[in-house]
Amino acid sequence: MPLVPSITRTMMLGRALLERVEQKADLIEIQNKHLGGDWEATAYHALAAAFGFKKNSEPLARLAKALPLSILRRHRHDSLQMEALLFGQAGLLPTASDLPPSDAYLADLRREYEFLRHKYDLAALALPAHAWNFLRLRPANFPTVRIAQLAALLHARPALFDALLTAISVGALEQFFRVAVSPYWQTHYRPGSPGKVAALGQSSIHLLIINVVVPLRVAYARHVGQPELVEQAVGLLEQLPAERNHLTAPYEKLHFEHRTAADSQGLLAMHHGYCQPRRCLQCAVGSRILQHNLPPR
Repeated sequence: MPLVPSITRTMMLGRALLERVEQKADLIEIQNKHLGGDWEATAYHALAAAFGFKKNSEPLARLAKALPLSILRRHRHDSLQMEALLFGQAGLLPTASDLPPSDAYLADLRREYEFLRHKYDLAALALPAHAWNFLRLRPANFPTVRIAQLAALLHARPALFDALLTAISVGALEQFFRVAVSPYWQTHYRPGSPGKVAALGQSSIHLLIINVVVPLRVAYARHVGQPELVEQAVGLLEQLPAERNHLTAPYEKLHFEHRTAADSQGLLAMHHGYCQPRRCLQCAVGSRILQHNLPPR
């Protein structure tokens, strides 16, 4: 792209990155207001939706609404009860008549859920089983696996928000998210369906940092009026490797900087916010090209 100096590309990339982070933070702030300013509950809702990884983001967000953190907190020391609540409200536990006769753990989950469902009057909030997407997903990405991973995280890390806010590096956050699921879900990818299941992978953890940790920190920084925390949050993206896909590839060919996740997020923001909707005049790169190609007056 000889018409556009590298400094112009770099500045536009940085501007687009900040716009993308701010947009994600806006959604976090809206959620926080709906939750009465409870930042711990906000972190829970944001993480639940993010654990859906696009295909099941919407039903996992619904699951968080169907199972308030205030209830989960009361059972945070009992992993069986937490799994019973999450899988039961997700509509993913077999009915008593459909339980595999040899699967004692599922029977325990069903029994615990029936008791807790009545205790907290949860029946009306439960999701139907058909809300979940299993189609064209690898078993490691099944929503049942992601719910088990979320349950393990909530059990092992009861103070979500404080940990996500104060971790000083990507390495610390990777350690935070590396939590072993319960023994049953290490050998099952669906209730009653045996199979070895991998732990939450590094690339998935990085997506959680990008889509939850960074915007959560930015939203909180704006809430408390500490702009330096915004810089620290965005700095985490510079510690992560670049994402490469069909959307970022054309920009790499045009010699845009693409070394870290900060660059990737900037390129995605340019694509979705400027190139795709043809907002060339609002883009420093696009307006420079258009000005060069205008006929002389």
